[in-house]
Amino acid sequence: MAISNFQPTIWAATLLDTLKNSLVFGADGVVNRDYEGEITGMGSSVKITSVSDPTVSDYVKDTDITVQSLTDASRTLPIDKQKVFAFEVDDIDKAQAANGGGLLTQAAVQAGYALRNVADGLIATSMKTDAGNKLGARPVSSVDLAFQLLIDFRTKLKKNNAPDEGRWVIVNPEMYGKLLFDNRFINAQASGSTDALLNGRVGRALGMTVYESNNCASGATAGTSFIITAGHAMAATYADQIVQVEAARMEKRFADLLKGLHVYGIKVTRPEILVTADVTVS
Repeated sequence: MAISNFQPTIWAATLLDTLKNSLVFGADGVVNRDYEGEITGMGSSVKITSVSDPTVSDYVKDTDITVQSLTDASRTLPIDKQKVFAFEVDDIDKAQAANGGGLLTQAAVQAGYALRNVADGLIATSMKTDAGNKLGARPVSSVDLAFQLLIDFRTKLKKNNAPDEGRWVIVNPEMYGKLLFDNRFINAQASGSTDALLNGRVGRALGMTVYESNNCASGATAGTSFIITAGHAMAATYADQIVQVEAARMEKRFADLLKGLHVYGIKVTRPEILVTADVTVS
């Protein structure tokens, strides 16, 4: 960490925190971690096994029933993404900081957040690519069109047998702004929520938890349209781990070194209960 300002300056004891997105796409309830397993490093993978549905047939008295042999299938969740951070803090810089070791600690916290923010965007892109239901371009120029889109999401999820409990929709700030003009959304009796919710959750509508995120994937028109996504935690599985965090002294400097490695992977396993729309809000 190179400091070019006049060295005798004392740094404040409380560091200014970085501005942070809400990490939504990787949150519990949006994706599942059922198959996370033991991740030991880049190149690890998680095997996911599914079993075919039993067939239901008519029963005829005094007739042998047909016994079905179930089949299984497996798919692999590859842990194929890796990100790293590494930084140094010079002893002189650390001595000038009024909170001493807090400088290193705060930098590590911010580095960890940055790693997970990158992963959050990757999950959004994966859902955009692999969703089984794509409603296409949807211009949203009115409150009614915004709410109609939520209805269409709800209908698709219901028709594809997504469980009623645990459905969600993730919107960008512009789409959320439209919904705030709609009493069907902001009215506590209609939305089912009276509290300010955390971790990007901003309300409920039509049986879905509504999340707001800056990490919505870009749509067909970059910078103008964004992918709004609805689904259930059963639709995608995510696994991650900070597999290495190492602190050391720099060999040729009076400085501390901190580095960390983050590995992760995302797999859409039930695309039929994931719905997207390419939304332009005006």
